[in-house]
Amino acid sequence: MYNVHSLIHLVQECRTHGPLHCFSAFVFEAFLGELTALIKGPVLPLAQLRRRIVERNNHDLPFSQKRRGVWDSLKPNSKKDAFCILEKGVVIKVTEMDEAECKGFQLRLLRDITHAGYLELYELPNLKSSDLNIFLAKGMYMTSKSWKKADFPGAQKCLLMDYFGQFDVVIPIVTFQF
Repeated sequence: MYNVHSLIHLVQECRTHGPLHCFSAFVFEAFLGELTALIKGPVLPLAQLRRRIVERNNHDLPFSQKRRGVWDSLKPNSKKDAFCILEKGVVIKVTEMDEAECKGFQLRLLRDITHAGYLELYELPNLKSSDLNIFLAKGMYMTSKSWKKADFPGAQKCLLMDYFGQFDVVIPIVTFQF
């Protein structure tokens, strides 16, 4: 019965997203399945998810360490700990850093040329993945650049997760200061 009912929405979905061959929920659902498998119980699911991602990426869990700013937690040239979101749409891999500035390479975020925005990992009626600083990226620009740290007080450390070998998903690490 559910499958028959969903057919009445198919025309509107095609008008919104284009022909059926242009969109599929399978890849997104598979990714959600991977994330769901990392959660082992009902208590603090986001903390569990973060811990599993960190463990999977061979990070050292910093729970016993004093909370540090984003610039203190970055490790230049690290495969896992060198990525930072400076502002919406600007994600970098830090290769060098001193007290005032950092140098590195900007990631190529995938763009949706039909809508002049970012290619979204997911899109809900009132929320797109890019609104949460979650981006799809493929490679880096070849020219190294410098950024002044003081120009980016809202910078966020982020993780890169391989997405079916096609590209990387940029996920910000959300931290709270108490």
